Amino acid sequence: MTNSTDQFIHDQNVKNYSARLLTTDGGAQRATLLTLLAEELTNARLKGWRLAPGLLEAGRPDALD
Repeated sequence: MTNSTDQFIHDQNVKNYSARLLTTDGGAQRATLLTLLAEELTNARLKGWRLAPGLLEAGRPDALD
């Protein structure tokens, strides 16, 4: 895959995980989503990607813990 394809998939994953966190109240599923989101953000940081503007706004990252 090309770098732009990888970044697109990353952005979609972050959007999906963030949206699902807003509607999930189960402990195990929430923990899994938080882990997946953290992995996506860590990988993006390592690759030097910046988050698209507003990508986490709906999920309010400060409310994810």
